[in-house]
Amino acid sequence: MQFETPEPGRGRPREFDRDEVVDQALSVFWRHGYNRTTTRLLEDRLDLNQSSIYNAFGSKRALLDAALDRYEERMAHEVFQPAALAGERAVEVLGMLLWRWVSDEAHRGCALLNLDAELRTDDAFRCRVEAHRRAFRDAVAGAVAAGGTPGAPVDDVVQLVVAALTGLMV
Repeated sequence: MQFETPEPGRGRPREFDRDEVVDQALSVFWRHGYNRTTTRLLEDRLDLNQSSIYNAFGSKRALLDAALDRYEERMAHEVFQPAALAGERAVEVLGMLLWRWVSDEAHRGCALLNLDAELRTDDAFRCRVEAHRRAFRDAVAGAVAAGGTPGAPVDDVVQLVVAALTGLMV
């Protein structure tokens, strides 16, 4: 989706791709966290001026929310859905996909869990993290159920897998 914002000192609109800006913002917040991501850093990395960012998103926090929406969409599409379709190999596939997801040099760990330490007093953010944790646990439970748990109760295996994978994602 294209947005037009005025360039500084000019009456002509400047166009940018909102989806691309949200993707870039996600990378900045993921790498630097919320508090260390200054408006100046966003201006530099997004190649937009402060007024363009605020005109398009309203606030730094709204830009973060848009970036985290994108993160959750990608996590569902690139990790949870493929694992759900993997049948007996679901746990193995989920682990492999999560490892690839969180071991990327540019994006260490889970963006939500990394930001949790900074934003845990924010009620809206806490709700987002809890919803993400439920979705993650549901994905693991589905993978474990599909793969079977010979001789072990499903709930115990789910708790073990969630704990191990969460540890990798921080």
